[in-house]
Parts: sequence; C-alpha cells; structure tokens
Amino acid sequence: MKIDDSLGTQAVLRELGERIRQVRVASGLKQDEVAKCSGVSRVAVIRLERGEGSTKLATLIPVLRTLRLLHALEAALPSQEYSPLQIADQELRRQRFPTQVRTRKKTGTVTKTWGDGTKIER
Repeated sequence: MKIDDSLGTQAVLRELGERIRQVRVASGLKQDEVAKCSGVSRVAVIRLERGEGSTKLATLIPVLRTLRLLHALEAALPSQEYSPLQIADQELRRQRFPTQVRTRKKTGTVTKTWGDGTKIER
C-alpha cells in the first residue's frame, strides 16, 4: 500500500509497522533480537509492527537505528534552509501587537509604537 494523504492515521501506522516487520524478517532478525539491540521491550517491537497508535517516537527511532533505517527519516523530513529574507519576514509577522505605550498626551490619546516603527494614536 502506498502511504499518502488519503490514508488515515491508523492505516499509516499499520503500513509503517508492516514495512518495519518486512525489513526485520528480511534481515533475519527476531523480535527479541531487535528489542535487545534497540533497548526497548519485545512488547514495544510487537506493538510497533502491529501499528498500534500508542507507539512512541522514542521507540521507533532505536528500532529504525537497529534495522539501519534511520536514514529514511532524513529522506522523509529533510532539513529546510531558510534565506535571511524569510527569517526577517517571520520576525515581522511576530510583531503584530504594539510593544509599548510611548506617551500620554493631554487630549487623552495614547501613542503606541508597533514593532516596525509605525505609530498609532488613540
């Protein structure tokens, strides 16, 4: 089965578990051996292979390492490089609300300064 957006969470977990089981069997390893090398319990390996929803990433990562599949995470989630312009744009978006009250005029209005230097009088 192909993993894509049309699958629900449980279906994706079951498919990942099945693929991990296939790699384990092809490697000639038993669940006990994978558990021991990974530092997790045999029950955790069984649950991972069944695709049960309570499997933690802290269980998945050592098992992938034992099966020499950890590089698959790099392929699935490659590091993203950001340009300085993208970073600056993110910083400007965070500064939506006035940062401080500057002065109170005799007329009762309040001047506020936004993060980008724009002033508002109320």
